[in-house]
Amino acid sequence: MTVLLTKYRVLIMDQRGTPGNSAPLNMNDPRVDPAVVSRYFDAAHIAQDQQAVINEVIPGGEKFYMICQSYAGLVGVHYLTLPEIQRQPHGLIFSSVRLPHTHPTKEAEARRRAQLKLNQQLRKVVPDIESRVQRLAEHFQAEGFRPTAHHYLWSLLGNGADWEERLKNKIEALTKASQQELEAFIKAELLPPSLLNYIESSNENTPGYTDRVLARAIMEHIPFEPWMFDEAQPVVELKFGVPWQDALLDELDTHPPKPAVFPPLDQIRQAIARTQLLFTLAKDDAFLEVETQRKIVRKFEVDYHTRVEFLPGGHMAIFHKTGVDVVEAWIRTLNEPGHSRYATAIHGQ
Repeated sequence: MTVLLTKYRVLIMDQRGTPGNSAPLNMNDPRVDPAVVSRYFDAAHIAQDQQAVINEVIPGGEKFYMICQSYAGLVGVHYLTLPEIQRQPHGLIFSSVRLPHTHPTKEAEARRRAQLKLNQQLRKVVPDIESRVQRLAEHFQAEGFRPTAHHYLWSLLGNGADWEERLKNKIEALTKASQQELEAFIKAELLPPSLLNYIESSNENTPGYTDRVLARAIMEHIPFEPWMFDEAQPVVELKFGVPWQDALLDELDTHPPKPAVFPPLDQIRQAIARTQLLFTLAKDDAFLEVETQRKIVRKFEVDYHTRVEFLPGGHMAIFHKTGVDVVEAWIRTLNEPGHSRYATAIHGQ
């Protein structure tokens, strides 16, 4: 994000329902109704909030661009297609996005395969990684934490250049950390469990499944070695420690929220044909294999309106220098006098 800020004025919206200034939702009230939460705090409503912020901050007629990163791909699809939204950007960037009309179990398995490959890649670079992780797990346990707490480091897989060395150094530092330092790490680095996220994920990210149900299924189908950093492990262990919230999790696992509704694929493609859209797909992405990303994105491509770039640097590649350079060049081309619209193009493979 720092590199992006040197080039552009960036607006980051305070998302509804989250702890902030935009009507945070009290998820500690036993009267919380998952059906209401999934209906009014979904991607469609966030897209409408985006337009409200844009109308308030950006003068009418002034060009602006949107970056939709990861989950925000669902927000971007609604932003393009909702009839209530009239303030369209001059161009959109869909960066390592989640998109509708994908099968949740197949996508979850692809995500797990990507993490398996990154773990295997880590072992090639750090041959003694298994013993290092074992020492870290033992250290967590000796200091009163779950030995499986090391799995929270899964998000460092593939994250940026030389990620293997940085992950090794992080393990070494944590293995030497005091109890207070470990506790500070957990509070600083790990997001607390969120009931709001659990409901919305079941509604949009994994429609028809909850996170725990899907995590159990893919762990069985694609097993990891015990040392491997595993995103699914903390998910299956998820508990809030509050009786009514844990009972609600169990109920949601049995009866997940009704899946969110997205426009048909043809309607989405028609909306894309009214703008310019840059897809960036990340190599070494712990969230999705690049081959799977490419297969999904292909369904949304529209000749002369979409461009696809492959970037190094993992899931957040768009915010590294190479990613920002690609965005800047794309925007510059859009604004060249008399430029012809892009044919669908593939670059950076």
